[in-house]
Amino acid sequence: MTGVLDRFEELLNETGLKLRRYQRAVWSDVRGELFRGTRKIIIAMPTGSGKTFVEMLAAYWGLVNGSDVLVIEPTRFLCEQQFGKQWSRIFGESLVSFDYEGRCDSSAWSRRIVISTPQTAKKCVEALGLKQRFRVLVVDEVHHAYGDRRYAELLDALEPDYVFGFTALLPSKKRFREPPGLKGVALLTFSPDALAKLGDYEPPKAIADIYDATMDELERYVYDYLVRIPWDPVRGRYAGILLHTLVKYGRRAFCETLSRGKTKKVLTDTGDYQELARACMGGLSHKARAFAMVLDSYQPFIEDLKPVIAFTSRKATAGELLEVAESRGLGARLLTGEADRRERLRILEECRGGEVDVVVSTIVGEEGVDIPSTGLLVMLDIPRSELRFYQRLGRLARRRQGSKWPFKYIVFVLTPGTDEYGPYLLDVVLRLALEGVDISFLVVNIEELIRKKGVAAAVTKLIGEVSRHAGTPLVPYTTVVGVPALSPLQILESLVEGCAEEALGQVIGSLDPKLRSLDKLSILLASLLSYWFFSGELWRLVRKRLKARYSTRLVRMVEASIKSGAVGYVYDPDAVSDALAMAIAALCRSVERCYLWGIRELRFQCKDLTTLFALLYTLDDEGKVLEALEGRFKALMDETRREIESTLALDYDVEVRDLNSYNERNRTLSPLVYISLRDRGLAACIRVYYYMIDMGQLKGMGLWEKWQSMVRANLKAIGYLTVAKLAMKNSFVKI
Repeated sequence: MTGVLDRFEELLNETGLKLRRYQRAVWSDVRGELFRGTRKIIIAMPTGSGKTFVEMLAAYWGLVNGSDVLVIEPTRFLCEQQFGKQWSRIFGESLVSFDYEGRCDSSAWSRRIVISTPQTAKKCVEALGLKQRFRVLVVDEVHHAYGDRRYAELLDALEPDYVFGFTALLPSKKRFREPPGLKGVALLTFSPDALAKLGDYEPPKAIADIYDATMDELERYVYDYLVRIPWDPVRGRYAGILLHTLVKYGRRAFCETLSRGKTKKVLTDTGDYQELARACMGGLSHKARAFAMVLDSYQPFIEDLKPVIAFTSRKATAGELLEVAESRGLGARLLTGEADRRERLRILEECRGGEVDVVVSTIVGEEGVDIPSTGLLVMLDIPRSELRFYQRLGRLARRRQGSKWPFKYIVFVLTPGTDEYGPYLLDVVLRLALEGVDISFLVVNIEELIRKKGVAAAVTKLIGEVSRHAGTPLVPYTTVVGVPALSPLQILESLVEGCAEEALGQVIGSLDPKLRSLDKLSILLASLLSYWFFSGELWRLVRKRLKARYSTRLVRMVEASIKSGAVGYVYDPDAVSDALAMAIAALCRSVERCYLWGIRELRFQCKDLTTLFALLYTLDDEGKVLEALEGRFKALMDETRREIESTLALDYDVEVRDLNSYNERNRTLSPLVYISLRDRGLAACIRVYYYMIDMGQLKGMGLWEKWQSMVRANLKAIGYLTVAKLAMKNSFVKI
């Protein structure tokens, strides 16, 4: 086995790389376990310690011993990154390949080393009959395997002889939840300090962690109330300010802002003040409660870490944090802009003298004040300004005099279910990594963390609650975003009725004379769904009213959840077929032959319009909900088809085409539904747009084909219902 190490180093040297002393020492311990007959080994090494080289060494050991090697990454992004940056460079593309889309291409899976995700690997191993090939399994970020049944299913399907797992951190609570396939695993843990002693390793500047600041019932009630307030220049603007304050700074700062003269007057006039003031009846805010948890967690080490520095941008929040620290018997000081020069100097001297355990600071402590370095920095909010962020982070960068504690810590306190767990968090983690901060305590797949704890988590919870109450997995979009109990057509009718008569009259006057006698809703649908009669002016009128009445922050949250892949949607067959039947019946009055295709094809488009007809569902990783929805739509389609053929006795046809017409730039799928009633002289082609669809993500989850199949059933159900409803209208064709 010593020869394996030497030969691997020769391979590295050909690319200008070499192993460090501590990496060779780690492999020496792994080799010792192999000599003792251990077949399942987990190696825990800090972020930035080059554990990928040890992973490749384990794979090389497998190749030398005659086995092909399967490498598992938790995400498709990591598959591509590891293949491009490391594995293909060392082993060459003739020896290594990757597959995360589930294509199961035999040429890719014929390589000696294949990099994949657990779900794709299980699918392709079974589809291609490769169970006996991969006797060595290398699992990167193996902590994902604990509690994730996809890994357990892969281990059951593969039954490898050897498993090498790698992680930056395996929390103790996860060590006792071993998947069946990892029973009896040997755990080799190498701390930053241990690697430094082995040689050639420099420990990180600090270790990062995240604590959740969970809202209580009153805070969550007010939050939900605020996100449902429609956006407008007055009411919506003040709601936005209050929402931002509540999420980032907590109850006390929120109530301070709410009670300010102009804010109170505006919201009293709109009838919102009393509802929002309910938040002020509680005790400590969610941020202060989370800060208490941080202090409790680190209390045994505060003597070595002090002064702990807690940053917040609001004075009211700082006051709460001070109360929390003092209630735990800690020597705490408050540093705000109201403190004069003498007070600041006194606090700083006390810090240097070791008399202060905790310093709570507002913006004044970020620059211009020489706060001593800390061993524990707590950010109760994350500044969007890079300058302010690095000024705060700089409190960790200074050398601490007299401290024997080997590490420093930075803790972020974030509100789950809000945009604090948003894309901006990705930038924060990147900044920390570039500054040499060990992010092992954070979930490695930060995008998954955002999905599970960001706004998508709040939206999926809301959909789940409505779904359980209604007894169906499909929840109307309008119900979720707080629209009154109206159908999509009733909403559109109320909007067009409210348009100024003069402006509406100008639009109607520009349309085909045969359409002018129709009701306003029919005119609206005919002009919005038909390309050649489309009225931009009418749509602008309706869209303006739609946004004024229904555009809330909750709408944006739902859209963000759809884009993230946590929530999916289909179109309500009954509501869409009502709209299509009404539009087609109207348009057929204005043409000699009712053939609506080519330049006359109908387009069910414009996101603001189509989402009114959407039914939302939460997307699971296995695609079971997609299979259930497909079955539901097929049943509806069969029932409608039987009614058409037995009761209406029509000569008709319904087809779905162009299911691959995907626009990657706009993330839009636009298939066609073709319907015809040959004995009535009608044929129509409707292009239906599905927005915010991430094909790459669905393929990465192995769900693209299932999703397409479900969409086909959704569109066929719409087509059959449209045919049935058109057949019952006698005024639209010349028989």
